[in-house]
Amino acid sequence: MAKKARRKSTLRSAGNVTANELREKARALADNPDLAAPRCAGACVFLSPIKQARQQIAKIHAHRDDPGYLNKAAKRGNELARAYAATLQLRDVDEIPYVAEFRMGTERVPYVMRGNAKPFYLVGLQHYDDRALRLLSVGPFVKKRGIYVFSTDDGLVCTGKRALPPSVFVTEEARALDLSPHPDDASRFVCEHGGADAVGTTPTGGEMIRAAIVLSWTAANVRFERCARCARDSMAGTLIKHMAGPTLYEQFSVDVVLSAIDNAVGETPEVAWQLGKDIGDAYRRGSLPDTAVVTAAQAARLSAVAEWTWPWFIAGDQSYGDDVDEFLEALAASPAETAALRPVLAARDRPLVLTRASSARALAAVWPDHGEDLLRHAGGDDAVARYHTAEVTPESAADLVRRAFHDASRERASADLPSYDKLSPVMHVVDTIARAFRLQGQAAAARVAKRIDAPPTAGGAVLALLQAMDADASQRWRFRPIDSERAEALAAVARDLLHQPPDAYDGVLQAFATACGEAAPQKR
Repeated sequence: MAKKARRKSTLRSAGNVTANELREKARALADNPDLAAPRCAGACVFLSPIKQARQQIAKIHAHRDDPGYLNKAAKRGNELARAYAATLQLRDVDEIPYVAEFRMGTERVPYVMRGNAKPFYLVGLQHYDDRALRLLSVGPFVKKRGIYVFSTDDGLVCTGKRALPPSVFVTEEARALDLSPHPDDASRFVCEHGGADAVGTTPTGGEMIRAAIVLSWTAANVRFERCARCARDSMAGTLIKHMAGPTLYEQFSVDVVLSAIDNAVGETPEVAWQLGKDIGDAYRRGSLPDTAVVTAAQAARLSAVAEWTWPWFIAGDQSYGDDVDEFLEALAASPAETAALRPVLAARDRPLVLTRASSARALAAVWPDHGEDLLRHAGGDDAVARYHTAEVTPESAADLVRRAFHDASRERASADLPSYDKLSPVMHVVDTIARAFRLQGQAAAARVAKRIDAPPTAGGAVLALLQAMDADASQRWRFRPIDSERAEALAAVARDLLHQPPDAYDGVLQAFATACGEAAPQKR
C-alpha cells in the first residue's frame, strides 16, 4: 500500500524577530505548563493521551532546568510531552539559525525542530497563543481517539467523547462574533439588531422582518443569528477553526430568514423554498460568507416563485402581482420597451422574476420564447426580419427593440408627411432638415444642416431651424450677421415647421417659403 503523503515542511533562515518570539514562548511554557496541554472537562477515554501528556509534562516541568533530562524527554514518551521538552530547550539557545515552515494551505507557520517530536505537536505548542494553531498540538489525538477539544481564551479544553462545549467557549465565541444573549431566550445569541427579529423598511415605506442568517449548533443547543445588515464571514467557519473533533460539521445547520416579498398591489402568496445542501455544506466549512448564503436563499425563493403556474411579476424584493402596468412603471420602461413588453406580459401564463428592476433584464428574460413577438410589437414584421437574433444580453435586447421602434416611428412619421414635386434650392434645404428632425431627432438634423450643400441665400433659414431645435451653439460661426437677422424673422415659423402635427406641415412649409421670398412648394 502506498504511504500517505506527508505534510510538507521547509527550512529557512530564522529572522531575529521570529527567533526571539519562539524563545519567549518557550520561556512562557516553562513558567506555566498548563499552556501546553488541554484541561480536562469531561470523562477521559481509556488510556487517554491527554491525561498521559499532562502527567509527563508535569514531570518535564519539574526538570525544566536539567538539559540532559530535557534531551531524553524530547526523544521518547507521549508525543505532546516530547514537543514540550523539545520546545523548552529553546529558552537559552543563543542563536536559532534556521526555522522550519509548516504549510497550512497558503499559510506558512514557523517552528523549530528538536528531538523526535513531530511537526503537528511542535507547531501547536510553539504557537500556543493562537487559538486556531494551538489545536494542531492535539490533532492526532483527536483523530485517533475520537475526542473533542475546544480552544478557549485561556487555553485548550478537552471534553472527551462528549461534543458538548464548555459554556465559556460558547460565550467567548458569541462575543467574538459580536453577538449577545437574547434577553428572553438564553439559547439565542443575536446581533445588535436582534438577529432573526431584526426589523427593516420595505420599498413602500412599511416595516418588515429583515433577512437574517441563523446558525443552529445542536451539540451546544444554541443558535447564532445575524441580520443581513451585520452579515459578514461564515459564523460556522469561524467557530470550527477553534474546535477539534470527529463530527464537527454535522453539529451545525444553517437557515435563512428572508424578508417578506413586498407587494405593491396586494399580498404575495407563501413561497415554499429550500436552501441547497451544497450551500449549507460550503458555509459550514467556511468557504461561503453570511452574505453569500443570504443571496443564495433569496435566489432559491425566486426560483421557487418561477415554478408557479400563474402570472406574477417580481423585481428584487418587490412584487407587482399580475399588474402589468405597475410592473412596467417599476421597470422604468421606455416607450419602445413598453410597446414590446406589454402585450407579451399580458399574455403570460407564468411568473417573471427579476433580481432587480430593469426593463432590459425583462426583455432578455422573455426573449428566448418571445424575441420575435417583442420586435413585432415594437416595429412590425419588417423589424423581425431585420433585427431578430437567437441570443441576446439585456443591453443588446434593449438596443434591438429600441432600433425596431425608432425605425417604425420614422416610417410612420415619413408616411404622414406630404411629398413635393418641385422645391426651390432654399426650400429643398429647409424641407430636408425639417424631415431629418422629425424622423431622426435633433442630432441627425444638426448633422444634415452642417453637411447639406446649401446656397448662400439659405443661411438665415438654416440658422432659424438650428435655433428652433437648440442646436445652433456649435455652428453659429458659419453664419453671417445678415443670416442672424433673417433667422430672427423666421423663428416662429421655424418652430412650427419642426413641431406642428404632420397634417399642418404643408401649410407651415408654404408660410416658410413666403417668409423667405421663395416660390411656393408644389405637392405631389
